[in-house]
Amino acid sequence: QKIYAQNPKYLTLTSNPRDELDEFLIKLPMAHSLYTRYNFVADELLPKYIKRKLRDNKSVKIVSLGSGTGDDVMKAMKLFGKQVTLVCYEIDATAIEIGRQMAKDQGLEKQVEFKHASLRQCSAEQADIAIMVGIICSLPDMMAEILSKVARKCLKPGGILTVSAA
Repeated sequence: QKIYAQNPKYLTLTSNPRDELDEFLIKLPMAHSLYTRYNFVADELLPKYIKRKLRDNKSVKIVSLGSGTGDDVMKAMKLFGKQVTLVCYEIDATAIEIGRQMAKDQGLEKQVEFKHASLRQCSAEQADIAIMVGIICSLPDMMAEILSKVARKCLKPGGILTVSAA
């Protein structure tokens, strides 16, 4: 952000400066791996797991812990229609506001629920898939283990826990 703010050559007139900042950061060489991992989760990993769960169920419930805007999961959800629902746990009110607008813009508002809560408050969601993207990377091992246990409590028996480090 500091680089971005101090270099007006990167500034353009946009209606959404957050999108502009995201685009700038994604284009940085060091961000290539983040972008690649994001696309892998949204385009390959989640659709694969959703298809697997839909073989045995009429619907799939996903819980995203530390979801941010939830855009990665929403991207995957669009492939499956109303069969997939999403519950997002997020503590950043701005991310929730943006996520709700994104869900509305994509026609997913009835399938996506945001909870302004710590991911440690997730329990008994009975989800088919729980996902944590970029949450445990910077945490000490002990805390990462605790959060993985919390995530498993959100799952149905036989549910899938997906953890991706940024």
